[in-house]
Amino acid sequence: MELKDKIQKLRQENKMTQEELGIKIFVSRTAISKWETGKGYPSIASLQSISELFNISINELLSCEELMKVTNKEKKVLSSFYTTLIFFFLDVLVLSFIFIPLFGNQVDDGFISVNLLQYESSIAMKSIYYVLFIGQGVLGFLILGVNHWYSSKNRIALITSLAYQGLALLLFIASSQPYVGSFLLLFLAIKIIVYIKMVKMK
Repeated sequence: MELKDKIQKLRQENKMTQEELGIKIFVSRTAISKWETGKGYPSIASLQSISELFNISINELLSCEELMKVTNKEKKVLSSFYTTLIFFFLDVLVLSFIFIPLFGNQVDDGFISVNLLQYESSIAMKSIYYVLFIGQGVLGFLILGVNHWYSSKNRIALITSLAYQGLALLLFIASSQPYVGSFLLLFLAIKIIVYIKMVKMK
């Protein structure tokens, strides 16, 4: 008997609806429905809750093949979560570039490093820089939200972050801002490496 059939049988034997079972193990009715139709697998935590609720061991619930599927799913979810956290951290960190002396003001025969607030340039160019930095930070928070609420769209959100940072990098290189460009290139390289590792888990 497969896991989906065992969950359904245990629920029915204990005269529970899908919603009642969901409440007891802290998942939605939709999740229970997916498990019972074989369209999804419970997490390790959910399996432990089912095991305790019905007084049955996890080994009795799962075959070796099903245990491998659940374990692989957990690894993929964790990989996606950690990738999202790294993207979030790097995107939000870009906001600090507004306050770090990464821009050069010309003084006599040389340059002095200043932050964006003190940078002497046209209002239009400074505005573009502000928009790029703030936009990257906002994108970080959006990625975190997508991962939490719409996990199926997580890869699209991560690719969007990569594309946005790539365009920002090109703009800073084109406008002769080597310090900002160097940091953005480093962040982009880290993101690409982490993203590739996550994709290989799929």
